[in-house]
Amino acid sequence: MNIFRYGAASYLLSSYPSGPGRQNLVVQASGDRGKNWLQPKLIAEGKVNYSDIAVLKDGSALVLYGKGTPKEVVMLRLTSDWIKEHVVNRK
Repeated sequence: MNIFRYGAASYLLSSYPSGPGRQNLVVQASGDRGKNWLQPKLIAEGKVNYSDIAVLKDGSALVLYGKGTPKEVVMLRLTSDWIKEHVVNRK
């Protein structure tokens, strides 16, 4: 998990497989230190392995995860605008 800042608010970001058998990687945010979580957003379909997320100084986030077999590692960059629109301000 990592902290994403949006205006005066801070959000914890988390990424994890949401489906059975480690399927479908999602990212999710919490604005209250993990007590409650906003609706998760799908970022990768199919079989996934462990993931990690890091928020950069420019507000974007890097998600590193295994896909398919452990031999394939993927890095996905989420812009701060994408995080605001699809994770924090999701309706």
